[in-house]
Amino acid sequence: MKFEQLFVKKTNILTNDGKKVSCNYLNNSRFSFDCKLSLSLHYVFCAYGRERSYSRAYTLRAAINHFLNFIEIYESHSVNINPVDQYIKITSELVLNFNRYCLKNKLMKGLASRFNGALKSTAMDNDDGLPLLTLPLIEIIKGEPNEALSDSGFDSLSDALKKHCELINNKIIFNQSIRDVDSYTLEEIILELDTNSRHPLENISKWKPCLIKCHKTLLAAKLPFNVSMDDFFNIYDTAVNKKPIELSNPVEIIIKYFDLNSVDLTFNDFLELSYPSSQDQAVLAVFLMLQLGWNKEIVMALDGDNFEFSLVGLFDSKNSIIFSEKIKSQSINKPYLEPKPFFGISNKSDPISAYNLILLAKTFSEPFSILPEESTRSYTQKHNNLLFSCMRKFGTWRSKKKNCKLPPGRFSSMSNSDLWTTGIEAFLRNYIVLDDGNRIRTLKQLTCRLRPTWVKKSQEIKSLPLSFVSFLQGHASKTTTDVHYDNSAQAKVKRRKRLRSELSEILKLFQQKKFKGLLGKVNNNKNTSKKWVSFIIPGHDLPMWSCIDNTKPDWEGSVEYMSSRKKCFKLSKCLFCSRICVTKDSLPFLLDRQNTLIESIDPLDADKNEELSIVNFLVSDWKNKTELQSASRYQNKFGKKILPFDLDILSVIFEG
Repeated sequence: MKFEQLFVKKTNILTNDGKKVSCNYLNNSRFSFDCKLSLSLHYVFCAYGRERSYSRAYTLRAAINHFLNFIEIYESHSVNINPVDQYIKITSELVLNFNRYCLKNKLMKGLASRFNGALKSTAMDNDDGLPLLTLPLIEIIKGEPNEALSDSGFDSLSDALKKHCELINNKIIFNQSIRDVDSYTLEEIILELDTNSRHPLENISKWKPCLIKCHKTLLAAKLPFNVSMDDFFNIYDTAVNKKPIELSNPVEIIIKYFDLNSVDLTFNDFLELSYPSSQDQAVLAVFLMLQLGWNKEIVMALDGDNFEFSLVGLFDSKNSIIFSEKIKSQSINKPYLEPKPFFGISNKSDPISAYNLILLAKTFSEPFSILPEESTRSYTQKHNNLLFSCMRKFGTWRSKKKNCKLPPGRFSSMSNSDLWTTGIEAFLRNYIVLDDGNRIRTLKQLTCRLRPTWVKKSQEIKSLPLSFVSFLQGHASKTTTDVHYDNSAQAKVKRRKRLRSELSEILKLFQQKKFKGLLGKVNNNKNTSKKWVSFIIPGHDLPMWSCIDNTKPDWEGSVEYMSSRKKCFKLSKCLFCSRICVTKDSLPFLLDRQNTLIESIDPLDADKNEELSIVNFLVSDWKNKTELQSASRYQNKFGKKILPFDLDILSVIFEG
């Protein structure tokens, strides 16, 4: 077919946001240019990825890799099955099994669903002959919404951020002091060391230098950032390798001093007295996220030269409306560069308001603003925000740190995930932030909870209407905002208190015989449906489970099964069907089934593994411990397995 040969020579693609993504699945053991399935998936990736953002292309690439791995396992462990060697052999059953494979191996959330959507979109958007497959809709299992910080957690975090902002202001004052002093001269240093010594430089380790003058001396020599990295390390290594009496200028003496006194003050700590660290810029970014309700992506998109609506000052000189634009993927037939605006309100008179924090970040990053970025891959340089530039740890300037994705370099931007993680972790390590008595220690415990916290505080303290909060958050509807606030545990507690209060008032009206209104009627009609079936095994007085309507099963493959019969007795599929009814009487059989599957299951049997996960969920989610104990006693009474491994053997009992 035409489409299979279109991108045969392609080994990477350029996404519509200008990033290169390699086709690394070409190295997968299951991929072959002689296989039509492989060529088709390669076409899908190239055609889909070039019209999407980097994140979409990256996700699809991961999905293709995992799908090829799944196919390899599927083919090697399936008996009497044709190999999946063509694109049209991707069936609903295969995709559903792939989804189970992803869930079982705890792969990226929604991977199978995105793979499914990419296949469909590519066929619909291109006219190259790729078949449009009929595939099932795979629901993405969403996790619980992120909880807002408690009031104590909010106060603890705010206090820690304020304390570090004071340290940042001290750095600004330190830098201002540098401008007012002169550089060290060689004679001045020798005078400070020891004029009576034959070789004063031998006493360099005992020197008590003025750190402000040390910084001024390095700046006068355009160190450490205004020369190339090679030139800097030539100077640095020369000074470190010399003996004290061989040092010939103030710069070498200063470098040698910090090399000999690294226990008291390292060269990195000395530089961080003046230059922003990843922790400093992380604090400013987190404080902005907390005040504005923005996520990291929106904060990192701030333009330091254009972040305020200028007309606002004409009407209100004390307040400011801050805006940022989130560059995100758009729907089909819309350009990529269609930014989504986000807004925030800030008080200019507050020194730690969002408005002043942005100005502080701009002032702080000024030493790096005119320098070329040197710590980032070339294709991501234009996506770095210089507003949040910072110095990297001195130890990583020329040697790559383990597990660090950044190449060597002296400074970079907080837009880089490695520096962002390093900065947040340093902050949480140096400050104790407690949320209801539990210390927050990791990035995930903090950053994902900032927006829900802002929504909560906006409604509690500022009394902002939900519609306005939704607008500031950039949400399409108030329902989305509800997920951040009204679905949290704290919001539910407040609703329960309000409900309890209302119910108490209604009860008082009942007691005083003053209630006026309508009451719902209880439906006493018993379920007399003839379609209800209880599966009771001979020798037992408890039903295994029941079926509310065995004429309309909906488990996968039930349509074909029911084509030759009127009622369903496929007991092995009951747990996959919405018609099943499980009660406390079913517990002994579920416990028995759980033990059987754990002992006998084949790790590659997708159906049995899925059945085990369902049984595990039912048993673990059963709240009544007394009923579980009673079920265990019932099971033990028989002293052997109650149910066979193949449940369909029991179908004969009920079909008759």
